[in-house]
Amino acid sequence: MKKIAGILVALVFLFSLFGTASALNYHELKVQPFDEATTPAPDTIKVTGTESWTWTNVNGAKEYSLYLPHGTYDITVIKAGYEDYEYKNLVIGDESPAVVNVYYHFEAVDQGGDDGGQDGGTDGSVTEPNMKIKLNIEPDDEVKPGQEVELEVEVENRLGYDVEDVTITVTVDEMDDGDDWEDEKDIGNLRGKDRKEEETETFTFTVPYDADEGKHNILVEVEWDDNGYNKLEETLDVEKEKHDVEIVNAYVGSTTVQPGKTTELAVELANIGENDENVRIKVESQDLGIEEWTAQFELEDGDTVTQYLTFAVPANAVAGKYFLHVNAYYNSGTDVDAEFVTLTVDGETTATSGAVTMTPVVTTVATGDSAGFTDDTFVVGGLIVGILVLLAVIATVAKHVIPRRATIVESTRRRR
Repeated sequence: MKKIAGILVALVFLFSLFGTASALNYHELKVQPFDEATTPAPDTIKVTGTESWTWTNVNGAKEYSLYLPHGTYDITVIKAGYEDYEYKNLVIGDESPAVVNVYYHFEAVDQGGDDGGQDGGTDGSVTEPNMKIKLNIEPDDEVKPGQEVELEVEVENRLGYDVEDVTITVTVDEMDDGDDWEDEKDIGNLRGKDRKEEETETFTFTVPYDADEGKHNILVEVEWDDNGYNKLEETLDVEKEKHDVEIVNAYVGSTTVQPGKTTELAVELANIGENDENVRIKVESQDLGIEEWTAQFELEDGDTVTQYLTFAVPANAVAGKYFLHVNAYYNSGTDVDAEFVTLTVDGETTATSGAVTMTPVVTTVATGDSAGFTDDTFVVGGLIVGILVLLAVIATVAKHVIPRRATIVESTRRRR
């Protein structure tokens, strides 16, 4: 008898320990519909993660409960004829409530037809609505490294009831120095009971110069209330040319330079093509008598670099504006990217200190010789102005030197 009593005491002690451990480390997960009346019963509920379960619904129940240990889980609710409902990355830990609720809803598989309003079933019935997501990508085709991309996300509440605390999160693979680019915006509340309210947000990012060529996944996630979730996935196609070097920026380092003094030009380059390139940079101005070259250097694909060139403003520079031509030669010198920097020089003809200012011009040449303004353009313009001035001088001289014919006007007054 004493043995039996001892065994019972030991069992009670063990069960108390187990119960305490369960209370500390396990939480109840309750999967249930948003709307009991209109949501159909699921066929299967799958829980995957730290531990995994699959529940097959054989009695038409709409609610399912189980106990989960601490961990991270994905819940998938499956119903034939509908899109699977997925709840990703559910974290259960010390801070989680004793009962963790996940509310599911279904959206019918798209059969085509009208995209507006609630989706219609094949039998003419109205199927369970959802939080609709629409994504517009600009540009909508291929993009290049260094190009800006705009993502316009439109969210429409088709749930049939009002929701609160709606947030949009956009993630793009490998668009932030090798990491995923992510941005989140809060759009507040969306009405859905008496009308389908919608909201649009715009997300903008720049494709990195070292972005890999190919397709990059775009994930748009919308969350609301405590457990509402929907997502949309798209792809962004990054394309590269075999040879492509781009001048990102060019600027004069010193803002004030007197004639006869030197200044420095900084040129930032990016290799956005597929191949490594040997590059040389030239800065020139025929009017100022400037021509400077860098030594040849290697620029690997995906890399950026800043090169510096030093040049002198002539001591007898006349006040005025001059173009500096900045050219980057690559692909064995057969291709060139060009940019122009405008120098405003206060020279000897003025009493000022000789300030030199810089204004970038956004003209870009992809291949072939430099296009746009050249020094010849300003030489021809100067010749035309000189000819006009010369003609004016000739006319003035002629007016004072050549004798004018005298005109005699007889008086019509009668002599007395």
